[in-house]
Amino acid sequence: MTAARPQKSTNVRTQVRIARGALRALGVVSPPLAGRVALHLFTQTARRAPREGERDALCRAVRFVVPFERERLVAWSWGRGPAVLLAHGWNGRGTQLAPFVGPLVGAGLRVIAFDNVGHGDSTGAHATLADFARAITRVADAVGGAHAVIAHSLGGAATAIAVHDGLALERAVLIASPTDPMRWVAHFSELLALDPRVEAPFRDALAERAGRPPSALRLEALAPRLRVPMLAIHDTDDREVPVAASVALTRAWTGSALVTTSGLGHQRILCDPDVIARSVRFVAEPLSRREGAPA
Repeated sequence: MTAARPQKSTNVRTQVRIARGALRALGVVSPPLAGRVALHLFTQTARRAPREGERDALCRAVRFVVPFERERLVAWSWGRGPAVLLAHGWNGRGTQLAPFVGPLVGAGLRVIAFDNVGHGDSTGAHATLADFARAITRVADAVGGAHAVIAHSLGGAATAIAVHDGLALERAVLIASPTDPMRWVAHFSELLALDPRVEAPFRDALAERAGRPPSALRLEALAPRLRVPMLAIHDTDDREVPVAASVALTRAWTGSALVTTSGLGHQRILCDPDVIARSVRFVAEPLSRREGAPA
């Protein structure tokens, strides 16, 4: 394992150098075309194999397929009751949230996990944050509506955008969610050293693909208009998405709360028993209130 890491890192650096050179040369000839190529690279997804035992929960699930634009989303269902969607992040997969399945089913909820477009068992090779948001809404529609969504990383940002765009939920749990897509765009442009003549058509092409510019998808700007009760959970040692993102988001989102953890990072937080228990209690609370309400 340790011997493979330097090689993998070397491969990535080599690929970045090749992409930089190709975009630089193409940008001299045709900046618009170079912008389209940059968009192709920016939206390209990678399928990562599930970790050992991750797919065990699928043995007890009902598999189904949801049409999504030109692609097909593979989804799984457990239990009965109000539906709770499990939404993974970029280059993730639905089975990453499998530890939530048992506790949610035990709380009387139906659980729906799915692989977003270009991920896991679903079709496609490219995606944007806006695609992620539309896919969440499409899956919710396919199961007759969702009571709640528990989402990780980019799936959390997509959930907030889906709510802003009209997805009806009673609860949302956003775990380690980023809030500003402009940071990803800026990092990508810097990584590939995009010439301004190429960066402009790249951003235009991205806005066209997403249906709006990345600046219009900043969660802190959208949050004041969101009315769904939301629980944010974030680890203070997260190196991929700083906890400051969730701090800022909960300040802007009325009816939200923030729970912080430590020592779990960006991925292990999905397996933490306390994180799972808090999430289940939060999404099940409205149902408990109904059951306990006087007739």
